Amino acid sequence: MKKIHHDIEFTVLRKKLKNTGSIEEKISLLEQLVTLQPRNPKNLALRRKYREEMDTLRLKKTSKKSVTVSPYDGIHYKRLMVIIGEANTGKSTLLNRLTGGDVEIKDTPYTTYKPEVQMMIVKGVSIQVVEVPALFLGDTDTAKYRFIRNADVICICVKSRDEYDSSFKKLMKYSIIPVNEPLSAEKKQQKAGTEIVEKPAMVATWDPNIEVPDFIVLDINDKDSVSDRIYELFNIKRIFLALHGEIQEHPRVFPAEQEVTVYDLLNSLDKRLIKRFKRAKIIHNNPSVPDTQSAGFEYTLNDGDMVEIISS
Repeated sequence: MKKIHHDIEFTVLRKKLKNTGSIEEKISLLEQLVTLQPRNPKNLALRRKYREEMDTLRLKKTSKKSVTVSPYDGIHYKRLMVIIGEANTGKSTLLNRLTGGDVEIKDTPYTTYKPEVQMMIVKGVSIQVVEVPALFLGDTDTAKYRFIRNADVICICVKSRDEYDSSFKKLMKYSIIPVNEPLSAEKKQQKAGTEIVEKPAMVATWDPNIEVPDFIVLDINDKDSVSDRIYELFNIKRIFLALHGEIQEHPRVFPAEQEVTVYDLLNSLDKRLIKRFKRAKIIHNNPSVPDTQSAGFEYTLNDGDMVEIISS
């Protein structure tokens, strides 16, 4: 089996970092870079340097004097799911199960007093998962609800139907409506102003016998089912890349409704690949479809396809 590595994706993100000015964007790119596993010794050394740089920038951002800093301001990622709910509903437990994290769990309520940020990988796709402090009656933390409005997907943790209804009312107060529908370009743009936003959502609980209208209720302990539903809600298309016989572990990710060609894939990676391109071999995700030995720029790719680039 060919060794999997991340050197191409690492190089692409490194170039983006070089041309980025704002602290927020730099932190976001550094968070992605330090999760990759490049093979090249130079990239491995850079990854260690980037981890130190990320910590320094985070400290710099949160230590500015005479400025009120929201704990949510430094959280930026291209795919973001938030775990919400009332106190002691299993939010931290679910976060740890999904991400392998080690967030503190206690029987006492309100243990989580700040957003807990972790990363998970679903079918090769990295997703940032953030546990938000508990929702409660009289909550006036507008920054928290603004952050929820800007998430891509919501997971609501509950112990009872009443807790779901209570969480739903709190979200409605800030014009957030959980829906049992996957993410779309239209929903992703529903972020600004005071308009009502529909958020792709799921419900997780200790008791999967709880009934919530319009939602399939998932068991917090069933990591696989929860992960599969998260993937469905993000509604994405994955294209895997192989160069010189080596497969990139993390795929390029596009909206599921977007038509993606070989040209689009190369353009998203490195435009220099376009100039050297001769043809592409396609190994299809569907085993009933024969592999394509010679595809050009306009060839349309499907979710899970692996593309091997033949260049001059």
